[in-house]
Amino acid sequence: MRRDRFVLAFLLVAVQLSWCSICLGVPRGTYFTRANDYYSRGRYDDAIKYYGRALKISPDSYRLYNNRGNAYYKKGLYDKAVSDYTRAVKIDPRSAEAYYNRGNAYFRKGLYDKAVSDYDKALTINPRDAEAYYNRGLTHSSCGNYKQAVADYTEAAKLKTGDAETYNSRGNAYSRQGLYDKAIKDYTKAVKIRPRYAEAYIAWGLLSLQRRNLEEALTHFTRAIEIDPGDGTAYANRGNVYFTKGLYDKAISDYTRALEIDPGDYRAFGNRGNACLAEGQYDKAIGDYTRAVKINPKYDRGYNNRGSAHFAKGQYDEAVKDYTVALEINPRYAESYINRGNAHVAAGDSGEAIDDYTQAAELDPSNERAFIGRGNAYYQAGEYGNAIRDYTEALQFNQGDAALHYNRGNLYAFTGDYDNAINDYGEAIRLDPGDASSFNNRGNVYVDKGEYERAIRDYTEAIRLAPRNAQAYYNRAHLYYRRGSFRKAAADLRKSAEINPHYEYARVCLMLALRKVSKEEYEKELGTFRDYVKMEKSDDWIRTISRYYLGLVKEEQVLSEAKKGKDREKNNERLCEAYYYLGEEKLWNKDQKGALIFFQKSIETGSSGLNEYISAQGMIALMKAGKI
Repeated sequence: MRRDRFVLAFLLVAVQLSWCSICLGVPRGTYFTRANDYYSRGRYDDAIKYYGRALKISPDSYRLYNNRGNAYYKKGLYDKAVSDYTRAVKIDPRSAEAYYNRGNAYFRKGLYDKAVSDYDKALTINPRDAEAYYNRGLTHSSCGNYKQAVADYTEAAKLKTGDAETYNSRGNAYSRQGLYDKAIKDYTKAVKIRPRYAEAYIAWGLLSLQRRNLEEALTHFTRAIEIDPGDGTAYANRGNVYFTKGLYDKAISDYTRALEIDPGDYRAFGNRGNACLAEGQYDKAIGDYTRAVKINPKYDRGYNNRGSAHFAKGQYDEAVKDYTVALEINPRYAESYINRGNAHVAAGDSGEAIDDYTQAAELDPSNERAFIGRGNAYYQAGEYGNAIRDYTEALQFNQGDAALHYNRGNLYAFTGDYDNAINDYGEAIRLDPGDASSFNNRGNVYVDKGEYERAIRDYTEAIRLAPRNAQAYYNRAHLYYRRGSFRKAAADLRKSAEINPHYEYARVCLMLALRKVSKEEYEKELGTFRDYVKMEKSDDWIRTISRYYLGLVKEEQVLSEAKKGKDREKNNERLCEAYYYLGEEKLWNKDQKGALIFFQKSIETGSSGLNEYISAQGMIALMKAGKI
């Protein structure tokens, strides 16, 4: 809507009124003439005063009430304007201009039904009033009645040919209805009539941006800027195009220019904050969001996005505070519930997170992020069944989400549903063949199922895709070790330790593999290992095993250390590892009976997810087959 399109009907009848003043012998014409003069010069208070004096002499003049109403309208005193226009139409019910003017005043008051009614009356009296059709069209547009608006703009265009604003406004109404081709046709007409019509270029640019025709939108906004470099709206919208294209530096530059023109544009501050956030300039983003909400304390997106900047900085408490304010302003802001849920998850508060995601899902049942988030929170809380249910719900909206299949695969693996886990990892691989993690984790599930050759193939593919994946080398090494391929195992363990020098398990197992490959290579590695333990301080459980192999602790101390702690499952896993490593030492000292006892105890712990459990199985099989 053009800001000044509402044209007030104003009648200048100074000559006639001067003649009447002579007949009446009173200065009515002088007051009216002076009032009109003051009005034309923008001195509305003086105009109102002199119209009032004229009305004392001629209280039944609809023109005086109409014109004083215009002066009130110009001052933004719409109630007083309506009162005067009402008096005018009461005096002369056939006064089309008074109905029209009152319609304008009602529009400014947001009383759209009354405005339409007055425009209807004006057009009944004067069906060729293009401005009345145009303003009724604007009123229908403001109510969302775009079809009626188009009809009115069309009538206005017939009566006032070559009016660029009418075509631009009809283009906007078409655009709102999704009739984009018709909208573009009207914008084209508007700029053909008025080549320097910046507002039409902006409207056309907004339509192009909405349709993701980014280059076209860029062209239109740039043209608007060339026509009117002082229009901050054009800069702000071009900034939105640059942001959408991922050109954040250019977006920031345009938002900054828009703010130089209009420092009170809180949306420009918010959008510049978004660009800074995307650039990783979190403090600058927070500064912009803070300015935005200071200008408009009800700007829910400003608080939400500032929360996201705090979240990116790891300031989860501050993020929660901002998301909470956004939700106080807009309790139906589903995205803010999701974001606050994410902050709660990051802070380890899965209970609060679940509540937030649930609220988001109720507000927007088709928002997959609500179900993914709640699935993550249930995952964190160890409620794997609920997490699987939520991931499954999320997949209803997006079957092509590889990450969702991967996450659900992990949960199926945790719950022992290996076939479903393999299916999900397989789907994740189909959707994203370059994801090494899916191959690695499917390899783990094949190990749990005892399908070791398939596991080796998956670990090998994971290594091909991610040559720096230390865990995949380590996992494959244990399967090579299990089947007696000790040199291959040693090569993988050495690679794992090279990639992650602080992964002590790989160093320990490398020594065990080299014991079965070459005494010289083992002793050389033992020296390197001794230096590592001396230089690298550690309180991890594996350090107890390392010190055992270096002769610094006894067998009883290893078992005692394994049983420490209040976590029963963790203690059991440590015992599985302890028995295995003690068995390897017995084997090295040629005590096969003692080795078998410890390997068997390792398996009896039931910790089948551990590589040590798998290696213990392998050692027993190799010993029984007489291969070691």
